[in-house]
Amino acid sequence: MKKLLYSILFCAGITGLLASCGGKDYLANPSSNANASVNPLNPLTSSQFTWTGTAPLTVYVNGAPWTADTAIYSFIDSSGTNYILGWKGKQYLALYLTQVYGGGNIYNMQLKTYNTIGVWYDLDSISSINSEFTSLLGNSGEIKVIENDSAKMVAQFYFQGVNGYGGVYNFSNGYLSINK
Repeated sequence: MKKLLYSILFCAGITGLLASCGGKDYLANPSSNANASVNPLNPLTSSQFTWTGTAPLTVYVNGAPWTADTAIYSFIDSSGTNYILGWKGKQYLALYLTQVYGGGNIYNMQLKTYNTIGVWYDLDSISSINSEFTSLLGNSGEIKVIENDSAKMVAQFYFQGVNGYGGVYNFSNGYLSINK
């Protein structure tokens, strides 16, 4: 009798699994808090970077606006890296941008792209890193560098940040305008 019951349950499970496939298209980028980022198979073109923001640094974090109270810029000459750090309270956004040039150039900021990296830090009450989300683990992201000269850096960006536990944060409509 047990074998019959298990056989029926097994067949019902397989039937349910096949029915759920149903011939529908696979959504590589479903719309949810975890995956509301730009489809990595269809990145933005230059003309699609249409947003602005508030200097020195603004971004939407999972759809909620975030503006840095303070932001600093530094340049690491040996590697040609522009380093931008903005913070508000115990939340920090860091951008590491190596060999990026102005004039509307677009650079990838996604999985294993080490020249352009976005990192979000959220500290706890004792200033230990509570969570860290990085574009190095995400599958979608770009930065459009509008201006990068000796006086100022202006850029627009977005990226999907992922932490070591598989949690996902989406950073959209990012904007920076920072004096050097």
